[in-house]
Amino acid sequence: MLSPKDEFNISKFFHCRYLYPSRNCDLYLFHLFQASEILRPLLFQIGSFSLYSYPLLWGMAWGLAYRLCEHYLLIRNEYNRKFLLYFVGIFITGWIGAKVLFLIVSSHNHLDQTSASFWLGGGFVFLGGLIGATLFTLFSLKKKWISLLQLNLMLPALPFAHAVGRVGCFLAGCCYGKQCDLHAIGLDRYPVQLMESAGLVLIGLWLHRNNKNKNEQKNLREYLISYGILRFSLEFLRGDEIRGVYLNLLSTSQIVSIAMISIGVVMIYRTKRSL
Repeated sequence: MLSPKDEFNISKFFHCRYLYPSRNCDLYLFHLFQASEILRPLLFQIGSFSLYSYPLLWGMAWGLAYRLCEHYLLIRNEYNRKFLLYFVGIFITGWIGAKVLFLIVSSHNHLDQTSASFWLGGGFVFLGGLIGATLFTLFSLKKKWISLLQLNLMLPALPFAHAVGRVGCFLAGCCYGKQCDLHAIGLDRYPVQLMESAGLVLIGLWLHRNNKNKNEQKNLREYLISYGILRFSLEFLRGDEIRGVYLNLLSTSQIVSIAMISIGVVMIYRTKRSL
């Protein structure tokens, strides 16, 4: 008799076959079973109720982001009612952006080939969500729903929340790394999700330090550069196939990372030039 977790892994396999017919679903299923002692896609099941790690951790990430943003604004007396409108907006546009970029890097998928469950279920690219949320942020700045000061104050919440979400990726078995020789600690693949999570915590602590020292004006450019470098580097250790690779060299995320780093460097140059 299969355990609930094994049943979940098999259901993920058939879900993969249905939505992504050209994806190597056999490799994905093998990865899930191979790491079954470490991964926890299904946390527990009581009767018909099942609690899955991926939606739980990402839900916690959004909750943490909201509370931290609220805290950073309140402590500097910059909180107003438009913040809630802005936060709901970045949630919706971030969700859509993450889904759209996932479809783009999965070139065999088309909007008319995906079911409604795809838009409500798994299958995200974080940088797509970041692009979607950024576009809404630019719109919000133009409409004066938020100020540049408020944006910089809230930025430390982003890497902290993202770090929590990446733990959810690790437990669910997605975004996994290439094979490696770490059998001594029970790993046969690079734990890139946890490596990224640790890096994100460090970035968050640095931006938090900026807020504490009232240097929040540095947050946006330092986030763009630091996360761009982190993501670009870790992409070389990624082992999952749905990432979009160009010229057999750079993934979609690495191209976006280069753009992030470039924007951050230009911001520093323009700031120094204006002094």
